[in-house]
Amino acid sequence: MEVFLIAFAIGMVGIFASWAISVEAFFTFAIIYMVGLLVAGWVLSIAARRHVILVAPGPPDVVAEAVARHFKGAGWRAVQGKGDLNFQARGIGLNSYGMEHPVLSIDLVDRQDGSTGVEIWMSEWTRRFGVTACCDRVISKRWRLARKLARLDDVAGVTY
Repeated sequence: MEVFLIAFAIGMVGIFASWAISVEAFFTFAIIYMVGLLVAGWVLSIAARRHVILVAPGPPDVVAEAVARHFKGAGWRAVQGKGDLNFQARGIGLNSYGMEHPVLSIDLVDRQDGSTGVEIWMSEWTRRFGVTACCDRVISKRWRLARKLARLDDVAGVTY
């Protein structure tokens, strides 16, 4: 969502500023902006489709509860899917207009040392011009979840 808002703000400022200069500046900015958005969308789409595998301290039930709390709110909803836990994005994001929003799936595996293996991947998505819908939101949410799970024992105040 942050990437979308930053791109939107740059676009609005650039459009008004270039229009104030000249019509040629406006069209030049518009072309450069669209190409830049397309390239950024391709890069973000590739990053969004990556599998992330990490280890979280604590048993699977504690990790599952932390994941569910992380996705609680208006931006994501729990859905049926290919993972143990599945969440679909809601709202606006890069290339999201008229597109089906992606689903992040999460598998949890109990490990011998008392920790939990966590695999996070985008199991369902749609694309337009090679840009995955809401790829910016997927990357942001997955990155924040990985950070939250890495410090799970610090937040809970419990050592496993």
